[in-house]
Amino acid sequence: MVETTSGKTIKQRVDELINTVQLANHRHVEAQNLSGGYRRRLSIALALASPCESSIVVLDEPTTGLDAMVRDQVWNLIKSLKTGRCIVMTTQHLQEAEELANQVALLDLGKIITKGTVDEIKKKFGIGYNLVITTETNKEQYE
Repeated sequence: MVETTSGKTIKQRVDELINTVQLANHRHVEAQNLSGGYRRRLSIALALASPCESSIVVLDEPTTGLDAMVRDQVWNLIKSLKTGRCIVMTTQHLQEAEELANQVALLDLGKIITKGTVDEIKKKFGIGYNLVITTETNKEQYE
């Protein structure tokens, strides 16, 4: 029987992942028949599925399209997976980055425009939106 780097069999590793992402009750359901939330959990399990139990996991917008309750469950799952791993995750939601990330990089047109902790980025750019209005008649700016 094939073993992982931790000495577990592949079957043991699969059972562990299914339990980790809380899919035990859906173990025999085909992916196409799972709800959106359970598909996201399956995607996370697949990202973790490696015989060498990788310490780096990449997640691409893991909560897109999920309702608030399921999103919170996935957030808790991701938090539980952070110990001993580097999780690289993309998101378009600042709240998600605040909740899950130790470090954040902001991209614009594929280039990093700033990086740091959420607090460092808030300090640099401020909180909220800035609206600048320029009128045609006198070209004055109002903020």
